[in-house]
Amino acid sequence: MNIELIECPCCGGQGEVKTYSGKFYVECQVCGFSTARPEYQVDGLPREQIIRHWNNRPAPFGKKFPEIKLEYCPICGNRHKIFISSNLDFTYHVFCDFCYATSGRYDTKAEAIAAWNRRD
Repeated sequence: MNIELIECPCCGGQGEVKTYSGKFYVECQVCGFSTARPEYQVDGLPREQIIRHWNNRPAPFGKKFPEIKLEYCPICGNRHKIFISSNLDFTYHVFCDFCYATSGRYDTKAEAIAAWNRRD
């Protein structure tokens, strides 16, 4: 069974199925948004299931987090535990701790939030 990827839920760009250490994930080629990366997957999910996660467009549980103005996760609809994080290279990204979807990496928190909130 071959399932086609629909457009990125954040920017409308083209997603690509990628593998790392034998585990699949989908990443947008435009903005870097992705499903759970392999390092966050306990067991590798089948390719078709990763594509279904990417293609899922849940009804939102809530509009925004008033304190930081983050919208719900476009992959799973989670709105309770979404984090802004910085890396050792001092770039910022937003990620959902339920499904581990993540934005691309940005120079400022504001850019990371804007990328997460962008919807097609």
